[in-house]
Amino acid sequence: MRAASLLGVLIAAMQCDRTVPPREAGRFLADSSASAVAEAAKSDSAVHGTAADQLPPPVPQQAQPPVVGEPASPAGTQSAPDQSDTVPARLRPNEPPGYTRFAEFGGGELTKEGVKSADGPVVGRFHLFLPRPQNFKVIEDPTAPASPPIVIQTRFPANFEAGRGPVSWGGWDKGGSETGQKSKFYLSLWIKISGNDYENQAVGTKMGMIASAWNPLKGAGTQGILFLNGTGKQRVAPAFKVEFHQEFNAAMNPPYHNRHLEQNADRRSLMTCGTWHQWEVVMELNTPGTANGVFRWWIDGTKVIDHSDMTYLFGKNLTGFWQWKWNPTWGGTKGVRTKEDLVLIDHVYMSGVPYNSPNPPSKAGRNPPESTDTSEAASDSER
Repeated sequence: MRAASLLGVLIAAMQCDRTVPPREAGRFLADSSASAVAEAAKSDSAVHGTAADQLPPPVPQQAQPPVVGEPASPAGTQSAPDQSDTVPARLRPNEPPGYTRFAEFGGGELTKEGVKSADGPVVGRFHLFLPRPQNFKVIEDPTAPASPPIVIQTRFPANFEAGRGPVSWGGWDKGGSETGQKSKFYLSLWIKISGNDYENQAVGTKMGMIASAWNPLKGAGTQGILFLNGTGKQRVAPAFKVEFHQEFNAAMNPPYHNRHLEQNADRRSLMTCGTWHQWEVVMELNTPGTANGVFRWWIDGTKVIDHSDMTYLFGKNLTGFWQWKWNPTWGGTKGVRTKEDLVLIDHVYMSGVPYNSPNPPSKAGRNPPESTDTSEAASDSER
């Protein structure tokens, strides 16, 4: 009986008005068929029962993840990743397989308490550590490559003295510096130095840092610093090379010494002003006692630094990667800026592999300390 009813529905649908425009015909047919099927279903339900009687119970739908960043995880829990990311894999060409996203910031208003309003995806925990409204702004740039138009603007004002950063903000896994530690870490962000040139300090400009090793409750720990390289003289230039610096807290140095890694895979000055560039970074912890850690850096898909002899963990300092921070310190300790410069950041994305630290901080989910740059300027001024 059901087969006969459905056959009648199809014949009736095929005999519909031939004057229906081609573009509307499909919709008209679908509507007609739906109505007929509904009528047939009424007559069939007495014999065959309703569809709900014959089908298994529906599977409950899982709750959708929130758009704005979630609160911190309870103590002792691992941050659950939000899989609704908006940066497709093709825009993360050097993200290693097996890494899981744990933090992402697509734009919005940052405060000390977190993200007040979001203009894009916010996963993990992001904070404005050092409010300086004159130097930190959320602006629109329709040319932003990942999540236009909202971007974060950093202002380096004229007469700004060396050894300081004009802004400070950052983020990490919502599990904080204890349950959010990583053994492997991937960072992707888009960055643009506005205008035709930039005034760099003699040593350079620190363009973000990643913390590890030392217990976060004690201070800055070992800092991995992405560095816009200086030439030994304060100057204005249209393009720059980059370096990766390892700076140890004063309590560690000595016996542990700072390390500055120049471009060894491609030596060109790829950081040109006035253009958006994508930075990708991969870091992997070393085996304690062995210099086999990894650091790799790409600019627009071109690998510029590649090292597999890194030491991140040493002695009793066995904390995994636990923070990314944008505190672009100018220098070095000598010099005063003569011009204003603007640096834009679009869409910060982080992924990695969890790490179970053998000596985690004692306070679960603790936010990273507000200041993590105490030893940078002094060590760089020695160069």
